Amino acid sequence: MKFFSSQLLSVVLLGATAVSATSVLTRRGAGVSSLDLCPTAQIVQTQVIQVGANSVTRTTYACPNKSLRKTPGSKRGAAKRTFSGPFGAFEKRNAVECRTAAPECQCGQDFTCECQDVTAQAPVPSDCTTLAETTAILAQTGGPTFLVQPDNFELISSGTCALEFTNESAMTLEYCWDELGSTGTLVNQECFENGAGTAAACDANDGDFLTQSLRVGS
Repeated sequence: MKFFSSQLLSVVLLGATAVSATSVLTRRGAGVSSLDLCPTAQIVQTQVIQVGANSVTRTTYACPNKSLRKTPGSKRGAAKRTFSGPFGAFEKRNAVECRTAAPECQCGQDFTCECQDVTAQAPVPSDCTTLAETTAILAQTGGPTFLVQPDNFELISSGTCALEFTNESAMTLEYCWDELGSTGTLVNQECFENGAGTAAACDANDGDFLTQSLRVGS
């Protein structure tokens, strides 16, 4: 993964007071984002990371009504293409990076992805490339992993592209930034660059989390 440490200009903490989620993020089509499952989601914290000419926003959301908990047999859209990850040594290496033990540590957890048509347009692939590479900066500034509380989700975005990690379990989960970045790269190649879908959803095989890549903005 390419590192941007020489280009990192600033990391700005915007605030830790919860405010209306819809005031910050443009809403997507039905069934795409966790914001659609939890329209009452509140912003816990937002950071803006400037990387050269590109701005990346990281936002932590909390859902008060537990609507993010996974329902057995639930589906988020019609799959056009499916594939799986992670791969090889990547899985074993990431599990070592965790500060917690399994099952709280989800680094290296197998997942299955689907390319889906749920928005009019896909994210611009170059925006998704920038976003995936920027996870290296998040790892450098805050450590290799991040924690997501129950009923919370993390959303990072740059330009038209967003990556969303949703905790669908009843326990705090820990995940690796580089694995989130590699998932973003994978779905960008399989879904967006190939024209196989306008969004992507990757479900953990243990059912504890969902990673999505989707379009934000116009």
